[in-house]
Amino acid sequence: MVFNSLKNGITSLIFPDSCPVCLRIDIKYCEPCLKLWSQYPSLNYLSDIPIYSVVDYTPTTAKIILRAKENREAIPRFFLATAIRSVIDKLILLGEVPENFLLLPIPSSKRSNMRRGEDFLLRLVKEVANLHHPYLKYRSLLYFQRGVKDQSGLGKQDRSINLKGSMAVNSKLDLDIDPATAIVLIDDVTTTGATIQEAIAALSRSPIAGNQLIGAITASRSSSGPF
Repeated sequence: MVFNSLKNGITSLIFPDSCPVCLRIDIKYCEPCLKLWSQYPSLNYLSDIPIYSVVDYTPTTAKIILRAKENREAIPRFFLATAIRSVIDKLILLGEVPENFLLLPIPSSKRSNMRRGEDFLLRLVKEVANLHHPYLKYRSLLYFQRGVKDQSGLGKQDRSINLKGSMAVNSKLDLDIDPATAIVLIDDVTTTGATIQEAIAALSRSPIAGNQLIGAITASRSSSGPF
């Protein structure tokens, strides 16, 4: 963790601030660029569960996610948090979510968490929750109960096979959750939908299976996905 902080500090000295979208120099981000990450989301369905996504997975989007995920850069992460927060704001405004709901991040593998020095999606969800007043509730309940291969080079069917039965709700945690509390899954990007599908399956076979899953929110969606 100390090494990552030192690396980011050195990087900021060598490379000046620039907007992660348009790359304008000497500015952390442009308001017009940030607005692109809070536009009206696309809506698709996976096993009758609504999936809301904000921006297309373009090369620029991929770089922003990579910088947030692997380099732990605050501004790219802020863009992702803004996208997810904007969807939640719209769903609350439209009455699409109940008053009592819980944000549930998709888990990362232990190997990824060790490499990054943090649970990226949990940190992202914390940032999303803290952007709201009153603060939103979140829990990290899902985990990988077995190892999985790197998904990046796999197609839709292979991803599904790779992930099948891999996730579970951690029964060692306090699962005394109000049955009226709805659940919203959070991920940074959806490609084939296999990861969200496995998370849905893990919830369905868990002690909180009775809690309503009202949808999933991702900052980005690949146009090559199954929707």
